Amino acid sequence: MGQTNGTLKPKAVEDLMRMTDFNDKELNQWYQEFQKDAPKGHLSKSEFVKMFRNLFPESDPSQFADHVFRTFDVNKDGVLNFREFIIGLSLTLKGTFDEKLFWAFKIYDVDGNGFISQSELNEIIAAMLALCRTKFPAMLAEELILTLDKNNDGQVSWAEFRKGVNENKSLTKLLKEALDCVTPA
Repeated sequence: MGQTNGTLKPKAVEDLMRMTDFNDKELNQWYQEFQKDAPKGHLSKSEFVKMFRNLFPESDPSQFADHVFRTFDVNKDGVLNFREFIIGLSLTLKGTFDEKLFWAFKIYDVDGNGFISQSELNEIIAAMLALCRTKFPAMLAEELILTLDKNNDGQVSWAEFRKGVNENKSLTKLLKEALDCVTPA
């Protein structure tokens, strides 16, 4: 990423302002913080998990941080550069509900096949419970599959997920609460 003495080059700032909801001052502030945690210019998964632990010191965020890392690491090279980090951060902090909904779908779709299975939901819900220390309904994964899987194939597509959440006020509320819990303030 283009940098000059701890700040981003104007071209990089311009590019990232188009891709995120951060202004130039915020981007440079985040870049300086990123450099503290990633002096090599990228974050490994273990460095990202450590950073996540600092954001959620009262819980165990490691499982959920692994999944967030997976969704942020767009090029799947095993590290996050600043561009991947800030785009993911912008989405989680400043994205619209629909953008966050798509991100949530990608979190739940652990194997990346475009569908969410009950076992994937169980895995993510367990990670969220460890992070949020919140009581989600005990049979949440099963209920979600039953509610969202309109074609009864045992998995939920993005279209089923989006439509089902948007049409079901209690699911919308539950998902908003979950997203609020896993997003640092």
